[in-house]
Amino acid sequence: MKERIELKEALGRSSAINRNLLLFFLPTMFYVLIIITSTTDYMLLVPNSGVKLPLLNVEINLFAFYIASPILVLVFHYNLLYNLIIHAKKLHKWYEYQQEDPTLDPFLYNWIYEERKFTFTRSMLMLLIWLAYYFLPFFTLIFLQWRFSDYQNNDMTLLHFFSCMVDALIIFFCWPKLLNYKLLEKELWKLFRTLQNRQALWSQTYTRWEEKYRLIIFGIEEDFAALFHSQNKTQK
Repeated sequence: MKERIELKEALGRSSAINRNLLLFFLPTMFYVLIIITSTTDYMLLVPNSGVKLPLLNVEINLFAFYIASPILVLVFHYNLLYNLIIHAKKLHKWYEYQQEDPTLDPFLYNWIYEERKFTFTRSMLMLLIWLAYYFLPFFTLIFLQWRFSDYQNNDMTLLHFFSCMVDALIIFFCWPKLLNYKLLEKELWKLFRTLQNRQALWSQTYTRWEEKYRLIIFGIEEDFAALFHSQNKTQK
């Protein structure tokens, strides 16, 4: 009992840390995207041109920004996923203790465990998590490389390409560690049984409609036969 209480408290602290990290990470990614979008071809062509940071109203060297930004994105992204992996381990352990629907602290990743079934709400939560934790940082690096490629600098292009590959490897190695394979196996089995039951129901419905169709066809054939027989009698 004491271990469960300590685990619940640790899970609450971990939820708060990961929630704050996500709230810091998302604006940072959008901030970088805004700066990349504001970069014009003229700024790339002019030597020693600068870019003004929104809100801060500080101008920094454009070349320095495109060197530092992919490194910062990689560091922030890895830090975000690493903390989420630690949180997921605690969450998996809590799920083993708490087999009923757990009441967890408000956090995007926790809500997946509160929505145990494959519902529309859970599908949207998983989509939001995929967009926030995987797609957004990788898209930022791809967009950064595409925007600065007009500068036609081989070293910078290599740096940006290397950053994209490193981020892809981070996603590839971190994503499996976030999965609860016991829960996933149980949910997939439930989904399989649901599909199996629906298939059986569809088969029964099809059989009933087939029987009704045969009865209708048989009745029509009898009516035509009776009509044909009556016509033959009339002709005779």
